[in-house]
Amino acid sequence: RTTFNLQRERLDGEIEIIKKHQALETLKFPQPKGLKTTLTGRQLFFMMSQHLLLNGEAFWHLDERLRLSGAPKRISPLLPEQVYEKVGTDGQIKAYVHKTFQKETELDPEDVVHFRFPNPENMYRGHSPTKSIRYALDTYREADVLNLKGLMNNAVPTGILKTEQAITEPERERILANWKKLYGGADNAHKTALLPKGMDYQRVQETLAELEYHQGKISTRDEILANYRVG
Repeated sequence: RTTFNLQRERLDGEIEIIKKHQALETLKFPQPKGLKTTLTGRQLFFMMSQHLLLNGEAFWHLDERLRLSGAPKRISPLLPEQVYEKVGTDGQIKAYVHKTFQKETELDPEDVVHFRFPNPENMYRGHSPTKSIRYALDTYREADVLNLKGLMNNAVPTGILKTEQAITEPERERILANWKKLYGGADNAHKTALLPKGMDYQRVQETLAELEYHQGKISTRDEILANYRVG
């Protein structure tokens, strides 16, 4: 949503806002194709934000420069995991290498814009915000999977069907299949069950972990949001 302006300082010290320039045109239409663009400026910045929040860094490759001014006419976002740097003996980056399944392409550092969060372990790369909350993310995901599987496999309440009668294996499978079909899953929640003669239902008490499931998700969510400075 940020509005960017291009400006320059005139000889008299006044700031002049530039309305027409190749830089503005390229940011608006990063990948022109005839009268259209395969990537809009909004999509370019949105993708950059996604890469920063997930990977801690984002790359733009500036291409198709104008001969006189050197202004790029095309911007291509690169996946951070497909880019690595070549560092010279003086510690300066000599080239960025873009690696795909087909080939490796060396890119001039002047043609690559590297956005990144500071990394205390590697001055050349960004630091992913997800590293410090990797266990919280895994916990949140596993809690969701556990809850989903519980809804899919559960038959209304968690319990046991009991009977004093001897039941053969085919009968047991038939009874359980009918029970799951009639009362299993979220769509059948809280339905009234009708049991065969001589059969009883015994509810199994919920564990403390199941009772605290919702509160646990809230706590994990708060940890994740705090890492992204979201209240």
